[in-house]
Amino acid sequence: MCRLSAYFGAPICAADLVTKPNRSIVRQSFDARERMSGDAATPGYLNGDGFGLGWYAVDRHADPIPCTYRQARPAWHDTNLRNISAKVITPVLFAHVRATTAGQCVSEATCHPFRAGRYLWMHNGGVGGYGTVRRTLLAGLDDACFDYAQSNGPSDSSLCFAIFLNQLRKTMGNRQPSTPVGVDKTAPAVAVGGSPDTAAKASTANGPPGCGSCTETNTVEYCGFDGDLPVCTPDQLRERLEETILIIKAVAEEAGVTEMSLLNFVVSDGNALVATRYVINSADPDAPAASLYWSSGNRYSCETDGDEGHPAGRLIEADPSDGVLPPPEGSYSMQHTDRRATLAMVSSEPLTDDRTDWVSVPRNHVLVITPCMHVLVSPIGVRGSAISPALASLTAYNQEAAVVAPTGGTSPAASPAPTPRTQALRSALRSPAPPLNKAGSCRFRLRGHANPVLSMAVLEPYLFSGAQDGSVRVWDLRSRSLTAVLASHRGGVLALATDAKRRLLYSAAADSSICIWRVSEDAGGGAVVRLGQAVGGAPDDPLSPKQVALPALGRVLSGSALNGLSGRSEAGASAPGPHFHCVRRVTCDSWGDIFSLAIVDGRLHAGFRDTCVRWTDVSEAVLAGGPSSVGSSSGDDSGCESTSSGPPLTVLGVDAFVRPRLSEPAAQHCSYVFALVGRGHTLVTGCGDGLIRVFDAATGRLLRVLHGHRSGVLALAMTGDESEPEDANGDPNGTEEFTPFALSAVSSNVQRQASLRSPRRRSSYGNLLFSGSRDKTVKVWDADSGFACKRTLAHGDDVLSVELGPGVLLTGQADGVVRVWSLRTLTCTRAFHCGSLETLAVSVPHGALFTASRDGEILAWDLADPAKLPMLSRGGRSDKAAAVLHVPNGPDAGECLLSRAVTDAGEEDAVEPNEDEAADGAANGLDPKVAENRELEDALAAFVSLQSVSGSTKAEHREDCWQAAKWLSSLLEDWGAAVQLATAADSAVNPLILARFTSPHTDAPTVAFYAHYDVMPADGANWKTDPFSLSSINGYLYGRGSTDDKGPLLAFAFAVKELTKQPLGLPVNVVFAVEGHGESSNFGFREMVEAHRRVFEGVDLILISNSYWSGDRRPCLTYGMRGALDVEVRVSGPPRNLHSGVDGGAIVEPVNDLITVLSTLVDSRGIGLVPGFFDGVRPFSEEDRDRLAAVEHMDGYRTRTGCTSFTSNNEEELLQKRWLLPSLSVTSITTSNVAEVSSIIPRAAFGKVSVRFVPDQQPAAVLAAVTNHLRHEFGKRRSPNQLDVACTSSGDWWLGTPTGAEYALAERALSQVWGEPPLYVREGGTMPIVSYLSRTLDAPVVQVPLGQASDGAHLPNERIRALNLHNGKRVFKLMLSELAAAASGQAAANGVRVKRGISRSSTQSLSSPLPSCASSPPTSSGAELMAAADAARAANDASASFVDLSASLSKRLSLKKMALFEAPLGTHHS
Repeated sequence: MCRLSAYFGAPICAADLVTKPNRSIVRQSFDARERMSGDAATPGYLNGDGFGLGWYAVDRHADPIPCTYRQARPAWHDTNLRNISAKVITPVLFAHVRATTAGQCVSEATCHPFRAGRYLWMHNGGVGGYGTVRRTLLAGLDDACFDYAQSNGPSDSSLCFAIFLNQLRKTMGNRQPSTPVGVDKTAPAVAVGGSPDTAAKASTANGPPGCGSCTETNTVEYCGFDGDLPVCTPDQLRERLEETILIIKAVAEEAGVTEMSLLNFVVSDGNALVATRYVINSADPDAPAASLYWSSGNRYSCETDGDEGHPAGRLIEADPSDGVLPPPEGSYSMQHTDRRATLAMVSSEPLTDDRTDWVSVPRNHVLVITPCMHVLVSPIGVRGSAISPALASLTAYNQEAAVVAPTGGTSPAASPAPTPRTQALRSALRSPAPPLNKAGSCRFRLRGHANPVLSMAVLEPYLFSGAQDGSVRVWDLRSRSLTAVLASHRGGVLALATDAKRRLLYSAAADSSICIWRVSEDAGGGAVVRLGQAVGGAPDDPLSPKQVALPALGRVLSGSALNGLSGRSEAGASAPGPHFHCVRRVTCDSWGDIFSLAIVDGRLHAGFRDTCVRWTDVSEAVLAGGPSSVGSSSGDDSGCESTSSGPPLTVLGVDAFVRPRLSEPAAQHCSYVFALVGRGHTLVTGCGDGLIRVFDAATGRLLRVLHGHRSGVLALAMTGDESEPEDANGDPNGTEEFTPFALSAVSSNVQRQASLRSPRRRSSYGNLLFSGSRDKTVKVWDADSGFACKRTLAHGDDVLSVELGPGVLLTGQADGVVRVWSLRTLTCTRAFHCGSLETLAVSVPHGALFTASRDGEILAWDLADPAKLPMLSRGGRSDKAAAVLHVPNGPDAGECLLSRAVTDAGEEDAVEPNEDEAADGAANGLDPKVAENRELEDALAAFVSLQSVSGSTKAEHREDCWQAAKWLSSLLEDWGAAVQLATAADSAVNPLILARFTSPHTDAPTVAFYAHYDVMPADGANWKTDPFSLSSINGYLYGRGSTDDKGPLLAFAFAVKELTKQPLGLPVNVVFAVEGHGESSNFGFREMVEAHRRVFEGVDLILISNSYWSGDRRPCLTYGMRGALDVEVRVSGPPRNLHSGVDGGAIVEPVNDLITVLSTLVDSRGIGLVPGFFDGVRPFSEEDRDRLAAVEHMDGYRTRTGCTSFTSNNEEELLQKRWLLPSLSVTSITTSNVAEVSSIIPRAAFGKVSVRFVPDQQPAAVLAAVTNHLRHEFGKRRSPNQLDVACTSSGDWWLGTPTGAEYALAERALSQVWGEPPLYVREGGTMPIVSYLSRTLDAPVVQVPLGQASDGAHLPNERIRALNLHNGKRVFKLMLSELAAAASGQAAANGVRVKRGISRSSTQSLSSPLPSCASSPPTSSGAELMAAADAARAANDASASFVDLSASLSKRLSLKKMALFEAPLGTHHS
């Protein structure tokens, strides 16, 4: 008895199997755990009678001859083994440790693996009664094979290999020399190098001495078979191996041998690998076989190894003298990034610590791994097995595909002339579809997975996505945001399915577990899983990758285990929002990955890697029992642990797939069950063997086998007759669930949303089954005609997913191309690229197709043909392109993924849309609200694409401002407004849009809405997306102007538009005043408003949405803003710049003067030190304090600013400083040393100071106080330099009346839309236009901010949440409707009173004129300023006051001055 391991797939470092894993083959040489002896089932630990490695070159086509290294000493004692395994990179590896049978010799010649020509062979087990049958077996060999058996020692293993070689030569003839022409037999097959490239290049170079041997000379040589051996296909390889076993069995039976034979063979020719697990025991037909497992996936790596790529080139350091290998380097795992395996392993014992990575090869079965990594399993010696035709089909397709696109070392010139069949295949592959027209419109992206997304499913309004890391993320499609993370699997989530009627989600993973989740919108019993705290990346930035921290869950997910996952979620909690209860968990350790799910006849069916389909009862009576880990099986197909009572996990067909009946061998799947779909009582399975099987789900009886695909079937979808009667629960035929939509291999998607159920009718397309395959085709099977294949739809790559939408079939290829096919004509109408692709999902109400990629991103595309989408752009430069909402592509989202029609050659087409799709998708079920929101976003995308930067000197930006004005004017005019573009006398001033919507009601009130269409500049280098192409990521719309102010402007405009479509028409008159200099001092605005006063006649209320929430969670109403003075301070000295080496220390430097003077403005706590600076500040009222206390902003403010400490740690005090008190900020310091040369003394220094003042301060007094203070401090320095102080711009403060009727109206609207009352906040910023409009129009102003505090207006990556945009539109609609009702007296019961021409007392602003900023105060020398400042200071000592908000700083203030902030309103202070 021995231990063996074999690897087949992408090149790997040999050390990853031989030495490094915790359960490596070397470890098994002295710590075997599942070894049997040759004649009894007894434990065995040591395998120290020799070892060997065998491997192939990376380029197996150029050099097909393997190399071996064998020694007759223990593997743990060989230092060469460590170094060789650390350097060898190979796609095929054999490793073996030997424990010889008693009486057999121990020598290098008898060590495995054996090599003959291109073939490698190894054996675990023994031939029972070997001494009895040896002579008979040798007698059946030809001379060459007889000599081979004799020359490799008297071992049963070498004789078995000789029998295999004899069958090759006997049945297939000598078709090809064992060594290709030009290959030196004395050269090593692969170099001992550090990378696949160097290994391939050195495959014909001489190896270094001491790197291994098959002889005592300790050199690598070909010790092979001297005769000629044929090249065979994988099926021929399997047949010869099975013949070998049957010959041994027949001879043993004829000789009457009673001893047990264990025949675990592994053989490879470098292109395929075949392994058997077989036992012969005449005394006990059910005797157990020696252990043999297989595993497959895409990534086999060490979990503790941080190296990228192959860990080759790193020697394992150890002391050669101790004779012991160093400890293993970590725990290895098998991971899935794709359902199509790229590597596979066979081993006597699992090499990874996770047993769910491995599946036991069934007793007396053969396992075949093909060159294209198809893994097939079949019983040995059973006639009628499906494996032979399946392998023949796979081989034929691979050969023809290779002719179409030669790979590897095959020379196109040497290829044989193509057959007609090959020519047809080549034509199909190169012309996969008719000419294409418009591609799908990519709408938004969901980003949050750090691993490949392997499965998706939709249960309205949620999208579920399963990832490689075992998590299932829940996305709310209404807000496009991450709602929850369900973390209960350890392996990749390969399949998801939903039950819309019962609101259940089913998830299955590579760890052989199934979880059943109940989705509810309110709290209920059971365990609740909610979104945990996000870590990694900014918590409010969807552009930053995130991980969601949830506690690790054990294998059995119980109710108690789920409780307390989050502080906000407990069992029975009543927290609002969705809840996800795990009502049942099934764990099955030994059955491997679960690739597919389907619900048929009230049972959940699952397709496993071990080729079985199993089902479990999911009736309500079972699920009511709570979470459990259940399962059972019959026979030796065990491995499902049971920790509580419950229904078993049953093999479909009463063990038909474990021990197949000889009468029904075709019922057995020969490969992984990648796809399941259910219809009525029928279950259809798609398998990796390329066959589709139709079963009666109730009995497990095979009804039909569908042949036609030439490679594995990865996806299924099914339409059907909808005329069957419903049971009491609304299900046809009394079944639990009706499934007209796809249940593909991984998506198992929409099973007809309950809310969309319509009366049963016969589908106009009939009962059709669609199957997608790795042979690059989708076949259409007509179930009404006995599943006849009516059409084959050619594709350009493997078809990974198939879904059904309204009137369309959607197919996803491995190269990222998604094709849309008309169900009526079965013609391809359009296609688009989506990057890498793994699976698809469809949401009919949201009109979206979702594509998931291996980089963890999910893209949402329009199901509807974009040619039929409404065009929103008018008057702009890019009418069509601007109306498409783009999604950035790539890891940094630096570019936008443009929708485009494609062919496989990458060419774009411009063909008119297919009319069939328009007819098929007429009733597409798109939710009207979704359509309205989509139209709003498309308009915003068009608006953002116009780069209306008002502060730019670039001519193109000037033109963009005009184009933006024209675009918006056209939009409003189309909706019925009377529009005028007002211009100023200065031609540099952008136009003012004046638009008036007139209500049909004569007594309707009038609302004026102010906004601006210009934006701040955007440096694309600092953006993660294109700033002028709207990008939707995780529910946020990124783009310059999205939140300031194009988004809120369009939200209000669309609210007005939708109100105009009401039966009674627009309830109010609306006046738009949209300027083009909102970001550049409102140039020309007052002039143009005064010239068009008649447009604003009768305005009752002014609405503005140009501010932001105080945080990110709760809506706000803004009722006050500070005023602003921009002050420039200049200190001038010498007439020119001087040299610090020549003049330093001899002159009074202007920079020192400026820094000293500016440092006296505030103290270390940010408190203004300017005498008189706090004069006139309105005292705080109790209402002000209550409103501040309701705002919780400290954590969010700290995150947004990046600061860890502030001038106050008291939250209320900090808000007072930001909103209610004046402040002084030095915003910039520059000098005349423009080049910033370190040795230059600047002749002048400039500083800018931003002064913020508050109600009821007078700006002239504030400016005078600041100017006097600067002069005074400058004079104290006795400097010969000159000081200039100038006010460059100013804006007054504004204070609304939060207790007024207009704010009560806004509060009710916000409360109704958002579900909670808004916060009343004030802004530290300044908008001079607010107080101007209030005074000019004699009407109150209400500021209704839509954006969140983290939106980043004016900053890179500006954004607005789509939910805020949509809800903002709803708020405006409610406000306008209620205002009209209040004006007509219909809302009198609510206490609302809105009167036209509300007096100015309802809104407060400055009554005195602002100081002139056109000229500077007179310039004075330091001596002159000294005397003037001293006099002013003496005169103002009695009245000058400044306030310290902190109690620790109250020593500098008198109690009388502190009382200023405690006095009631109206109190006069002298």
